Amino acid sequence: MKNNHMRRILLVSLVIATSSFFMGCNSDTAEESPDNVEISNTPNCETGFTGEPIRCEPGFLLEGVEFFERYVTADGIDWHVVEAGDLDAPTILFIHGVPESWYDWHQQMIDLSSDYHVIAFDLKGYGRSDHPNADASVGSGFYSASQVATEITPLMNALGLNEPVTLVSHDWGTLVSSYLVFQDPTRFNAWARMSAPLGGDGEKILELNTQFEQFQDFNFCRTVFSQPQFIFNLYGYDGELGLNSSQSIPNAIVDRVNEEWRFNGLTPNTACKYYSDTPEIMDPFFWSDTLVDMMAMINFPVYLIQAEDDDRQPLHLFDGSVADLPEDVATLYPISESGHFMMSEQPDKITQAIRELIHEIALF
Repeated sequence: MKNNHMRRILLVSLVIATSSFFMGCNSDTAEESPDNVEISNTPNCETGFTGEPIRCEPGFLLEGVEFFERYVTADGIDWHVVEAGDLDAPTILFIHGVPESWYDWHQQMIDLSSDYHVIAFDLKGYGRSDHPNADASVGSGFYSASQVATEITPLMNALGLNEPVTLVSHDWGTLVSSYLVFQDPTRFNAWARMSAPLGGDGEKILELNTQFEQFQDFNFCRTVFSQPQFIFNLYGYDGELGLNSSQSIPNAIVDRVNEEWRFNGLTPNTACKYYSDTPEIMDPFFWSDTLVDMMAMINFPVYLIQAEDDDRQPLHLFDGSVADLPEDVATLYPISESGHFMMSEQPDKITQAIRELIHEIALF
């Protein structure tokens, strides 16, 4: 038994050393971040969850741009929402992945808020949003990608998003968004689909993304996600590159990402359930065919935005993906000199890609 335990610890170390897709750390056992950096401009809303989609006053500033929080209860789930820009402007909706939060989009939101109403939120089970059924049995389905997508629709309704919006998603947020778009494609006018496989060789996708199988083991996943320095290992720190990055990310951003991940100590637990509650990710046919079929009804522009230096999702995986989708819908959009966390590694390039995508709406 002791030898098996040691093998498991060694396997955890191996995953940490080789992973380049999804991971995080835990607030329960986490140490202080390097240099004990104090986080400034942390959103604060004394009203908490009111059940109404009201803006919390006052707002807060990021690089001179005023942001507002909303705490919205929709269909029994409490959501933490952050937004900026003119409420009457066209809306861009951002959905994050693992181990992320709304904050991973803040640089794009700052730049785009001058022309658009930008909205990001913490996924169910993340950060300051609700963590319902955190103790539910593994495989219960409460945190499956399809279930979470179903629950986002009432949130969109509560936020008054009655007109089609531009969707921007990353990582696991892209898998959730795939179901969201499939359930009702009329809610969207364009989609920046970032950092998630689509079409091609399903067996190769699983071969490169071994974490899909490893994290079906909930306890193993939670052990990995609970590493105190995990965010710093992934994103990098003090100019050092992370396991999932190919460009240096400023300390202040990494500190804040870590703070949001560790906000209440529950996220590593519920984030792991996204894996164990979504067993279809273990099926090569799901990646090669099912996801493609789910996009058959799309009649708006889609950018498949992929980092050139993301080893688990090399660009050649997407050979033929564009051709598999409805005619003239999709464009493969490589991001040079970036690893997995493109929003932080190449923020200007991602913002530009979103602007170009929105420009195509009128041409579509």
